[in-house]
Amino acid sequence: MAKAALKNLNPKQNVYYYLAFPFDPLNSNSCGYDKKRFFNYSIDFKKFFDPFEVLLADEFWNFLSGEKETMQIILEIINSISKPDFIDNYNFLNDSKNSIADSSKYCRLLSEWYLSRETVISNNKKEIFSSNKTDNKLIKLLNQNIFDTKGEYKEDRITSLLEKLK
Repeated sequence: MAKAALKNLNPKQNVYYYLAFPFDPLNSNSCGYDKKRFFNYSIDFKKFFDPFEVLLADEFWNFLSGEKETMQIILEIINSISKPDFIDNYNFLNDSKNSIADSSKYCRLLSEWYLSRETVISNNKKEIFSSNKTDNKLIKLLNQNIFDTKGEYKEDRITSLLEKLK
């Protein structure tokens, strides 16, 4: 129904509609999938879905990224971050003062956590602070924590900061 509605709204556009599952719970390999088995175990899937319309595990992540082996990369990132010192590292990174107080550790953790945009900001922070052109809004953004109170990354903050650096 949704596919038909989208096609009706955009008659000249190709409309693709997928049902996606981020992993295959029936597969012993964390990135593996067996679509035929998945369909056999899922009630009425064969009746209502074409296998082409279902993206499963790595197939789904590769579709989103446009690259191969995306799920493996995502799992590597998760495994590199989720260690016993996670909370300590999180708290360290989320204290903006640490970017100056211990910049080498701060930059190392940014790299380990794949926060490359934060590294750009951190590498330019001293120059930004010492610049006569710096405005108060920029200073406030620089002094903000990188995660909000719910632990979510502040995407608006980093986007604004990177725009100001251009």
